Amino acid sequence: MSAFGLLSCRQIGRQAEPLNQTTIMNMTPLQKLKRYGCGFAAGLAAIHPASSLAEGFRVSPPGAFSLGRAGGKIAHVDDASAVGQNPANLVDLQNAEAQVGSNGIYVDMNHVSPGGVKTENRDSWNFMPTIFAAFPIKENRFAAGIGMSVPFGLSSSWDSTPATPFHFAVPNKTEMKTINLNPSVAYRLNDWLSVGAGLDVMWSELTLEQHYPWMVFPGSTGAEPQGTAKIKGDGTGVGANLGMTIQLAEHHRLAFSYRSQMDVGYSGKFTVDGITPAAAAFGATPSSKMTTEVQFPNILAVGYGVQLCDTVRIEADFEWVQFSRFQSLDLNIANNAFLLPTTSIQEKWNNSFTAGIGGDWRFSENWTARAGYMFYDSPIRDFYFSPAIPDSDQHVITVGLSYQSKHHGFEVAYGYDFFDDRNITANQNPAFLGKYEIGMHLFALAYRYRF
Repeated sequence: MSAFGLLSCRQIGRQAEPLNQTTIMNMTPLQKLKRYGCGFAAGLAAIHPASSLAEGFRVSPPGAFSLGRAGGKIAHVDDASAVGQNPANLVDLQNAEAQVGSNGIYVDMNHVSPGGVKTENRDSWNFMPTIFAAFPIKENRFAAGIGMSVPFGLSSSWDSTPATPFHFAVPNKTEMKTINLNPSVAYRLNDWLSVGAGLDVMWSELTLEQHYPWMVFPGSTGAEPQGTAKIKGDGTGVGANLGMTIQLAEHHRLAFSYRSQMDVGYSGKFTVDGITPAAAAFGATPSSKMTTEVQFPNILAVGYGVQLCDTVRIEADFEWVQFSRFQSLDLNIANNAFLLPTTSIQEKWNNSFTAGIGGDWRFSENWTARAGYMFYDSPIRDFYFSPAIPDSDQHVITVGLSYQSKHHGFEVAYGYDFFDDRNITANQNPAFLGKYEIGMHLFALAYRYRF
């Protein structure tokens, strides 16, 4: 292990102050490492899927039905998207159904440093496909379904020019892709109890690009061009989900759902260009193997729904999310490990929760309006906050509209996510100090065909 591994990450981010070439040339190797090297290592922590810009690293509820009544989507689910929310409700469907759709997210965020430097995000749009299907096997008694969705992921991208404090401290591109395949079955045990279970098989890919400061190496003059380091790898994980719906009385439902933890091991490559002679002498190579692992949370939810009349329903939901499984990100990049001052980034997330209310009104034979509100508690403490994970407590308001006529159905939904402003005054990376303002537009649309 070289001297790179001995630096404290509390030194991160000092590159926020502009430096000229003469100043860099007069710095000792250790001063260069403190100023530049650890900032890059902290940025690498962003390969964790926490770049989702939603609660921790979860994305908005998959499917237009779930987004339209985001705060109440467990006890009452009218379509095949029950696969992803509460598989026990599949037995409520009278006909086989197939559904295709997409969720979209537009993010607007900016950071103002203590010195008044403003940094904004780039690449604001993200889209995530959804596919659900359900098949009644024995009417009102036994059913099966399958879903494909994107439960975690998205991306973040900040303007990381040399004039910003994020230049070497935050990735200029961070992206996580996931595709979760979720076959499920449901069984109605009696008139008041239904249960469901499913398997989650998730593929995930991580990509990160970040500027690399070659001036950290002994013998450099400060005139060396910056490099571009890239991490890309993929992996799969397996988990399970369970659901239960209890008909307490004629118009009252109590529902539970559980989605198990999942560990995904990623393997791929670490690549870097612009390697200087000094770095090559230390053993830097253009490519090396990369492995890491991400721990996804257990999620336990409960919902209580009431049918107020033939056309109006309301539901309140609560979720507990075990984000405390994410305590650190351990990165292995083989022979290039000496390029980082540490390969274990401390995160120390807390468990969190969500709470909300939602409902719908069938105002005509073919049309239904939906609405919801949901509060998201952020699992990320100030000291471990990162711009690649720009999370805070959130208030989400959503609306939706559904049309169903014979075999064909259409559904659209929109929501706005109000993030509480976050002012970071103490952090393991000084480059991350400052005020963060974030807003998010959520969209979903779906087409379904009932056989």
